Amino acid sequence: MSLFILGTGSHVPGWQTPGTIDSFQIINQVRTIAEEAERGLFDLIFKADNLYADPAAHPSYTARLQPLTLLSVIAGATKHIGLGATVSTT
Repeated sequence: MSLFILGTGSHVPGWQTPGTIDSFQIINQVRTIAEEAERGLFDLIFKADNLYADPAAHPSYTARLQPLTLLSVIAGATKHIGLGATVSTT
């Protein structure tokens, strides 16, 4: 089972739910997601790179850390979960 980290979730207005994160720039929240995925026995965490930025989009989609930066944080917080990413070369 894999976890695909995408902005503030795949549910478009999900960021409005009380208690949810609203940014992937807060490293402790990313670490918490990874730790919960590992406790839930996920096999893989995946983060895609994206060069698309629409000024009208939610900030979680326009201001984000590069995937390898996030996976470095996750690697330090987990022991038994695989990590995967795409990285843009342009």
